[in-house]
Amino acid sequence: MTGRTTHARAARPLPLIPESSRAAHLVLALAEAIGEGADLGAAVSVAAEALREATLADRAAIMLVDLERDVAGELVATDAEMLGALSPFRGARLADVPFWSPVRDAGGLLVAPDARALLGDAGGGSTLPVGAVLGVVLRHPTVTRAGEPAPLALALCTWGEPQPAIDEGAVRLARSLAAQAALAIAGAYHRTQATALSERLSDLVGWAGQLSAAERPAALVALAARAAAGLLSAPFAGVWSIGGAAYHPPSRLAGPWLDAELAALDAGPGRYAVLDAAAAPPPLGAVLAERGLAYLLVAQSGDRSCRLAAGRISRPGAVEERVARLLVDLTGETMRRAQAYEHLAQLAVTDALTGLGNRAAFEARMADAVAQSLRYARPLTFCILDIDNFRELNERGGHPFGDECLRAVASAMRTEVRGADAAYRIGGDEFALVLPETTSDQAVAVLDRVLAAVRGRPRPIGLTVGLAQCPDDGTSVDEIYRRADEALYLGKHAGRGRIIVAGARGGVV
Repeated sequence: MTGRTTHARAARPLPLIPESSRAAHLVLALAEAIGEGADLGAAVSVAAEALREATLADRAAIMLVDLERDVAGELVATDAEMLGALSPFRGARLADVPFWSPVRDAGGLLVAPDARALLGDAGGGSTLPVGAVLGVVLRHPTVTRAGEPAPLALALCTWGEPQPAIDEGAVRLARSLAAQAALAIAGAYHRTQATALSERLSDLVGWAGQLSAAERPAALVALAARAAAGLLSAPFAGVWSIGGAAYHPPSRLAGPWLDAELAALDAGPGRYAVLDAAAAPPPLGAVLAERGLAYLLVAQSGDRSCRLAAGRISRPGAVEERVARLLVDLTGETMRRAQAYEHLAQLAVTDALTGLGNRAAFEARMADAVAQSLRYARPLTFCILDIDNFRELNERGGHPFGDECLRAVASAMRTEVRGADAAYRIGGDEFALVLPETTSDQAVAVLDRVLAAVRGRPRPIGLTVGLAQCPDDGTSVDEIYRRADEALYLGKHAGRGRIIVAGARGGVV
């Protein structure tokens, strides 16, 4: 339901018509509402006016039932006084709505020429002056509850003063109109739902294009969380997949513990569930409580590789369920493609033997690092490492031993680099280190540890290193590389197994 509280607004004024033709006229008015595809508010308005005229009541109102939550929903009344008296009951339990229980207990049709005795129990605190009442439950033509047609709405026709009697013909006409009104309202409700779903699916298509364009799993999962928040009208949404977890908007409570709870959510065999906030896992429950959200929607992809959680103020309905299922499946499938792409992209810049970056990755990183160093006037040190007498190692131990030496050097480099540093294999037995925010003196300390690690092996490995610092030794990639290579050449000719710093800063044995 749309959740609006309105006056009757779209009904045409119904002219005074002789009693004999009143029934045909009112049925025709409702039939036109159905045939014209009236929206929900208009259909309810026409029905309320028709019922008031059919019974010659002072006023009439129709309180719709929120089919998703089984509570009182949208309200339409033929005058402001009745609207004001019944409006406070929107969102209330049906049993708390004035006259609901007496009408239900009367089998769905209550005829009370003198309703004053009912007000204590049925008024529910309403200030509505009611002397007589005719109440009818409108039943849904297709939806059932416990094997019976579900209540769609409660229609009340009231008089300000008790009546000597309520005409039986008017009662029969009201029952007929109630059945006709149920068709009109149900049709309008389904059209409203279909329109909402169509709009959400159109939005989902737009998000699908953005998700497909995301090449990194981390970017994809963050985008999926944003999509979930928007498509599901959720003030908070989280998405977990094998590529990571993300939340929109970001939460101060986020962290590994929240990621773990999101990953562990189980939507059951139907892959979809709605939890009360109180029943949500504690970390997610804390996030919901922080934002005043009452419900947690949970959806899983078909292969269980992706989970979606969305916190909402109101209970999600059929539209949200459909969209959530589609979004989580789309995210899971796109994530698999993104991971495959990332894997292939990683292979393209990774040396297969050592797991370090290859020559192509080195060239791209070096160009970026030099540009950053020059832009922000920060030091950058570039190092070339070469295994001493590698040909002899291969000849003595064979190629498997040579490969083992290459992997050992790579492991020692990988152990010593920091988050911003990068290690590469750029040739057969030649390696490189790119060390941002690092002076040559600081780089020597790192390299000392690398050389000590490979020298300390049962079968020691010797390394010679040449290094150059930007911008002191050059302001271009080619210039810095050349100066480091020259330092390496000097180290080889000076006896190997040493670190040589470019320029006048000398060398280290």
